[in-house]
Amino acid sequence: MIGGLLGCINVFLAMNSYSLQISFHLHFLFDALRAGIFEEIFFRMFLFALCLHITQSTCLNHTQVILSYFIMVLPHVLLHNSFSIDMMSVAILSLLFGLPFALMSRKINLLTAIGAHSFVDFIRFIMLGI
Repeated sequence: MIGGLLGCINVFLAMNSYSLQISFHLHFLFDALRAGIFEEIFFRMFLFALCLHITQSTCLNHTQVILSYFIMVLPHVLLHNSFSIDMMSVAILSLLFGLPFALMSRKINLLTAIGAHSFVDFIRFIMLGI
């Protein structure tokens, strides 16, 4: 459900720059899975594991938790928003997309974050062709 909601929001936000080109190609599914799996493993699991390694603890204090979320969210958002570093766009994308995936990964499990992320990308590919 979260992936579907975020996918619709993603398409709505992108409609300012792209027109709807609804189509289905099987490679959209594989591209979405590839992006979801790689990005969630690298940007969430690996970077969170790096945070735990740096702090040498599995129990983070409040400040460390907030910093770990920044570390898990900002590089991913900057990668997807590399064409312009508008702070408002970075903040909105971080709150709408990066933070929910990081929370899913940390609070539920990595597979849930991978599924939601892949679904968001799949919806974007089908609706916009990008």
